[in-house]
Amino acid sequence: MPVTDRAQWQLYSVEVKSGTEKMLAAIDLSESAGVVAGFSIHPDGKRFLTSFCKFPHDIWMLEGCDQAPKTWLDRLLRR
Repeated sequence: MPVTDRAQWQLYSVEVKSGTEKMLAAIDLSESAGVVAGFSIHPDGKRFLTSFCKFPHDIWMLEGCDQAPKTWLDRLLRR
């Protein structure tokens, strides 16, 4: 499968004066990538640097745990 078919992020060039848009590349970041910030173009115009937050998620299912609510005193005395 080509990168463009599965990439959720795309890099565009926009000419401010005319408003013409051009897709430059599909960017295949992790699905857990969140906010992209700090975009900076290299002076040669061919490279860029950016950063993004990655939010890994876990789901935990526990069985056989004591679900009775305890007071702070019970927890303190480990009852």
